[in-house]
Amino acid sequence: MMTIYDMEISRDVVRNRADELVNQFYKILPLREHESETLSQYTGGLLREMLGMKELLTEWHDDGKYASLLGILQYITDNPKCDVAIVKSDVFKAISIIKKLRKKYTD
Repeated sequence: MMTIYDMEISRDVVRNRADELVNQFYKILPLREHESETLSQYTGGLLREMLGMKELLTEWHDDGKYASLLGILQYITDNPKCDVAIVKSDVFKAISIIKKLRKKYTD
């Protein structure tokens, strides 16, 4: 995968990043279930990181699946008190999307 700096990032790096994203999204669940005060800070930080990755990796600029992840994360960031069932559904939807992205960009 190419970066905006015309440098290639290996498939292993992309695969590892996707695996880390799964873990980072999964961590949202216990934060919401325990009504953690740091949920918005956590999701906001993850959102900033993902926006940076979107700009860095040229193939993710226009990928609708990646945009869906950003949308899910934006909603959770903006609505930290939304129903736990919604967060759970959105987190598992995001994990499914990440796995599809992983397959698309690393196979």
